[in-house]
Amino acid sequence: MLKNYLTIAFRSLWRNKVHSIINILGLSLGIACCVLNILYVNDELTFDRFHTKADRIYRVYARENWGVDQEFFYTSTPFPMGPTLQANLPEVEHQVRLNFIGTQVKVDLNQFNVGTTFAGQDFFDVFDFEVIAGDLSTALKSPNQVVLNENIAFNFFGKTDPI
Repeated sequence: MLKNYLTIAFRSLWRNKVHSIINILGLSLGIACCVLNILYVNDELTFDRFHTKADRIYRVYARENWGVDQEFFYTSTPFPMGPTLQANLPEVEHQVRLNFIGTQVKVDLNQFNVGTTFAGQDFFDVFDFEVIAGDLSTALKSPNQVVLNENIAFNFFGKTDPI
């Protein structure tokens, strides 16, 4: 019975080729767009949700409007904004300023191009990350301290303990 239905369906598709191609392409394009939308929404709703305080973490951005066709949007804000918001708004518990730069690091004779993030001292009070070695209570509390992820530490120091 199923073989009979498939035979009739293929004969109908073959008889109306242009109409069939338009319908199949439209259906596949619609399904692809629907799947992409679902994946995008899922990614947005689950982004950084592993932090225990994820429902209380916000990102501040700046938008400047200088007239017609001169609107600027910045995902990074001026450095004084963090302390100013914390001083003027009692709702702000901690403020963390982040600055991303690319830099070169030289370890012995090896040179590495590394994406570096400068973070404020309250970074580990806001965000939860697992620590392999060291103490988070003192991390980033004074200048010239560094926190390395496992891959970077291995690239720089190999199997030796970086601490």
